[in-house]
Parts: sequence; C-alpha cells; structure tokens
Amino acid sequence: LDAALDRNVDRAAEVIRRHIEHTTNAVVGALAGDPDARLWEQATGTD
Repeated sequence: LDAALDRNVDRAAEVIRRHIEHTTNAVVGALAGDPDARLWEQATGTD
C-alpha cells in the first residue's frame, strides 16, 4: 500500500510540476510579447 501511495504522490507531483512549468512559460512569453501561440498551447495542453 505504501508503495502504491508513493507512486500516486510522485505521479501527482510530476503533473503539478509540468503544469507550473508550462504556465510559467506561457506567462513569460506573454510578458515578453512573444507572438508564438505554442506557449499558450503548451500551457493549456492543447498542442
């Protein structure tokens, strides 16, 4: 049970980390005036 919980926590942490990274990239791109829509696509998972 502990191993399963550890795996779930690790998986959740990775999802959160990726979300923060993509959101940060989108915000930085927007602040820099980057017209590249890929930043938004990555942040929203629509790429």
